[in-house]
Amino acid sequence: MSIDRNISRRNELRTVAIFNSYLDNQKGMTATHAGENEGVDILIYRGEKLVGMGEVKSDIDPRVTSATSAQAKRGAYFIKLPRSLGSWTLTLRYEANLKSLMREIGDVVTLTVQHGFSHVSRDQLWREEHAEILRKFQKLGISNLWRDGNSSDNRAIVIYEPWGGLIPDECPDLQEWINGVLTRFRARKSLEILRSAENLEQKHFVICIDSYSPIELRLYVMHHATGIPTQRLTLPAWVTDLWIVLPSEFQDCNYAWKYKTDHTWELIASEKVP
Repeated sequence: MSIDRNISRRNELRTVAIFNSYLDNQKGMTATHAGENEGVDILIYRGEKLVGMGEVKSDIDPRVTSATSAQAKRGAYFIKLPRSLGSWTLTLRYEANLKSLMREIGDVVTLTVQHGFSHVSRDQLWREEHAEILRKFQKLGISNLWRDGNSSDNRAIVIYEPWGGLIPDECPDLQEWINGVLTRFRARKSLEILRSAENLEQKHFVICIDSYSPIELRLYVMHHATGIPTQRLTLPAWVTDLWIVLPSEFQDCNYAWKYKTDHTWELIASEKVP
C-alpha cells in the first residue's frame, strides 16, 4: 500500500471514530468503514437501515509523500561523506533527485569548504565565484547546507525543507480552500456515488487537513484546535454535512470541526485511533 493510501486509510478510520463519538447521543445510529468495494468510505446506519454515506478526502501534497517515500526506500537520512569533511546537515526541496544527491553530495561539501563556508544558503550564492556551488544547489535541490560543529562523523544529515510562520490568532478563511478540495476531487467515482445517491438523509463530505492544506491553517489548528471557525460557508447542494478533521500529531485526541445545517460550527472529539 502506498504512503498516500496509508495516510488516507488512517484518516478514514479516524473519521469513523469521530462520527461514532458524535452519534453516541443519537439512539441506534452507527458509522462503519465501508471497505474497499463500496465506492465510498463511510456508511451510516439507523439500526439496520442505511441513512447516510460519507466520503473522506485527505489533503495530501503528492510531492511530499513521493519525496518521503523515496527517502525511506533509499535510507537516505544520512549520507556518508569522504574522510575529514565532518558532519553536515542539508535541507532539500521536495523535487530533489536523491539518487544524484547521494552520488554528488561529497563534491558539494568539498566545494563549500573550499570557499570558506560553514553555513550556506541559496541567497548567499550571488557572487560570480560562487556560481558553481549555486549550480549544484539548483541541480540537486539543496536549499541550505551547514556544518555540525559538535560532531566529527563524516556524514550528511538529510531533511526536507521545514515549514512554519506566524501563528494566526483567528481561523483563516476556509471557503476558497474547501472549494479547491472539492474541485480537485470532483471527478472521483466516490463523489459521483455520493452526489447521485437517492433517498439518503445524510451525505457527509470530510476533509482531513494535511500537507497540501494552507500553511496558515495548519499552523492555526496545531495551536488552536478547539478554536472553531465562525465563518458562514457556501456548499454544494448535495452536501448535508461538512467535516474538517484536524491533524492528531499535536493533540491528545482526534478533533473535527462540523459545519451544521444552521450554518454554525461544532467541535467533535474522539479518542485517538491506535
